[in-house]
Formats: sequence, structure tokens, C-alpha cells
Amino acid sequence: MHRCALLICCCWASWLTGQSVVYFQNPSFEDTPRRSKMPYGWYLCGANHHSPPDIHPDNIFNVTKPPADGKTYLGMVARADGSMESIEQVLSQPLLPGRYRLDFYAARSDQYYSYSVPVDRWVQYDRPLHLTVYGNTKPCAAAQLLGRSALVQDTAWQAYTLWLQVEVPVERLQIRVEQPDTAVGNWHGSMLLDGLSPIVPVEAHSRTLLVKPDRVAVVAIGSSSVAIEALLNKLPREEQAFSIGLLQRRVGPLVQINAALFAVARWVARLPERRVVFALHPSASDRIVFAIHRAMAVAQVPAHRYRVKRKKGRGQQWIGNSLLKIKVK
Repeated sequence: MHRCALLICCCWASWLTGQSVVYFQNPSFEDTPRRSKMPYGWYLCGANHHSPPDIHPDNIFNVTKPPADGKTYLGMVARADGSMESIEQVLSQPLLPGRYRLDFYAARSDQYYSYSVPVDRWVQYDRPLHLTVYGNTKPCAAAQLLGRSALVQDTAWQAYTLWLQVEVPVERLQIRVEQPDTAVGNWHGSMLLDGLSPIVPVEAHSRTLLVKPDRVAVVAIGSSSVAIEALLNKLPREEQAFSIGLLQRRVGPLVQINAALFAVARWVARLPERRVVFALHPSASDRIVFAIHRAMAVAQVPAHRYRVKRKKGRGQQWIGNSLLKIKVK
């Protein structure tokens, strides 16, 4: 029997000020890999005569790096004519004036072979770039500079933290890649981006999170049905309780996820010989389906090892409650 302990520190919306955590839709850019395609939940900004960003990995433009978070990630470029790729999302709630933290994974790709319109030939987009975040109230306006990362030069995934300064309320967040101020000549750069954290309010000077941990749960995880049943007993029995929360791990960026489902996903990830079927009540919304896929993706559980079905899951093989049951094979 495999035995291990999983420490989950869940920081929910229990705030010391009027500021709130803002959650992204599709923070890890999950979608079908394809060139010039916007991932679900995001909108295109940037020059109309240039192509959109790309969803990797699928050997598109010779990019093969495995994702840092989930199953896919975004590739963005800046070109010799100064144009750059940019994406935007309407926030779930406005960002009020204050200081915030945003974590993400980024890397420079040493292979990004694509056609360049400015120089009329195929080139390697392998120069380093900055990640810059703007806030606005109108589509693609880039009205308020909120933060700019250091130059992303490493070709391995690295965790970055941006400290965003919001001066006036923000309804939309724009993320773009930009050339360094010292760029000269035909500067073709690229950045791989993955695993955005929620936008979390922090104290202006100390930069400590303005959140109070709701609970710390230590779960013993084994291969028996008793162990999985113990995890399932922690799952919400009502749909409104299936909220996406802020998970703070011992190491690495903050994570946007449902903690109870993440505990189940980690259990599945540690037992590679097992497969799991989730039986979701037919009346449940797609929000829970997304939460399941998000938890399994963050835990690096391959898609072939689990399925999500809309059925009631009757019989002794099924463990759980009336909203969500699981069968382990």
C-alpha cells in the first residue's frame, strides 16, 4: 500500500480590506494546441495585420516543451517592427486601487521558427522579452500600466511574481510581451506563458497577502477504498460550494483551484495503475466539470486516466454524494 501525506493550505475569500481576490477564466490556457488560436476565455489584442498567439505544445514552430501547469500553454512573440502579441480578459470583478500579487510561469523558447512579415522571411523568435500587464475599462486600451516583469531569458520554466499597482479601478486586464528598451535591429522574441495565479491583494509595503488561511488539512492518502472515501467526504454536497479558491503551496506560485478536488486529483496522480470515473449529477452546471478538469490538470493526471460523465452513479462501486460520485478502477 502506498502511504503519503498531502498538506493543503487553503486561503479563501476572508479579507482584511475591501479588496478581493480576482480569479481568471482559464488561467493555464487550456485548449487544443494550434497555431494562431486564442485559448478559451481570452480575447485578442494587438496589430490586426499580424497573427494571434499560439497554443502549445504540438511541435508548432518547433516548440515542444512540456507545460508547466495543466496540459497546454501560450506562446507569444514580438516582432522586428515593434509589434507584439497581446491578450485580454474581462475580470470577474473590478480591481480596486491597491497593491496586488500575480504569479505565473514563463520561459524563453530557443526554438520558435516562424515567418516574419517585417523582414519577409522565416526566422527564429528566440530573443528574450518582458511580460507587461495593463489595466483598462475599454477593450485593448492599455490605459494603465500595472506591472512589468524582468527580462525572461531562461529556456526552462521559471516561476515569476509581479507586484501590480492599481491606481484607478480596472475592469479588464491585458497581458502583452514587449521587447527590452535596449533592443536594436531585427529583434524577434518569444515567450512561453503558463499557470497564471489569481490576482491577490497584498499589503503595500510588506507585500504580505491580505488573506487569512481558512484551514490547513493534512490528509493521509493510500490506495484503499477507505482512503478515497475519506477524501470524498470532504467534497461539497451542494453546487454553490464548489467554488474556485486560492491554494497556497509550500513551494511555487499561488494556484487557482478547488482544494477538495485537488486532493482527490493528487490521490489519483500517486496511483498510476488506477483509473477514475466521475459521475456528475445531470442537473449540475459546467462549472463543476471545469473544476474537475482543472484539478486533474494541475495534478498532472493524463486525460486517459479519468472520465467525467453526467449520470447518478448507482451501485456499490460508486463512492460520494448525490452531486458527485467517483468509481475507481
